Amino acid sequence: TAHFDNHFAVALGGKTLHDAAFDAICKRQPKEIVLLLDMDSHGRGAVQTIARKIIEYVTVAVPTYSTKDPNELSYAEVVSLTRQIEKD
Repeated sequence: TAHFDNHFAVALGGKTLHDAAFDAICKRQPKEIVLLLDMDSHGRGAVQTIARKIIEYVTVAVPTYSTKDPNELSYAEVVSLTRQIEKD
C-alpha cells in the first residue's frame, strides 16, 4: 500500500484481490476505489470480480485509458485521468 497526498494505492500483483489487500483497503475507509487493470479480457474479468467483492463497501470507478496496461500511461495521461475521476 502506498500513500499519495490524499490517495492510497494498493498494488494487487495480479488479477485477484486477496484478503490482505481487501483488509488494507477497508481499514482506510475510502470514499472511492479506482480500478486500473489491463484493458484486455483478463483485466476486464478481474475488474468485474473485484468490483463485485467491494461494491457493497465503497464506490467503484473503472476509467478507460489509451493503453492496454496502466503502467504504460504517460504522466500527462495519469494527471488527466486523475482529474477526470475527481470531477466525476
